Amino acid sequence: MIKNRSSFILTCLGLMLLLGSCRKDTIPDVATREDYLGVWQCNEYDLNHQLIATFQIEIISHPDFFDKILIDNFNQLGQGFQLEAVINNTSIDFPQQILSSTTVSGHGFITDQLQAIELQYSVEDGTGYAENVDANCSKL
Repeated sequence: MIKNRSSFILTCLGLMLLLGSCRKDTIPDVATREDYLGVWQCNEYDLNHQLIATFQIEIISHPDFFDKILIDNFNQLGQGFQLEAVINNTSIDFPQQILSSTTVSGHGFITDQLQAIELQYSVEDGTGYAENVDANCSKL
């Protein structure tokens, strides 16, 4: 009887350890378009890592393409100026385009459990000089 009781206790302890060690499976590096949507607080930095601007952007669904989004107020160009970006899982790319007489191109990725976006891009405002910018955006 003592042997059966010890076996029972050991079996229960083993099951408790097994069940307690289980956690919800998560798939790393998977993002959908919906993960990008919403309002984001952005901090822009120059090549010297000096903060040059802080502002908000809004990311909305592209009305015609499932793999694209629109970023309103990109580079603090104002509401209504929307950058078109292509998303592929956690990466985001925006081919060269002109917004409010400013030429923009770049790329980035969504990170930090889909709560942050890191961007690297070039902006040229018609002066012939392109400025390289890094931006860190946090979901609000």
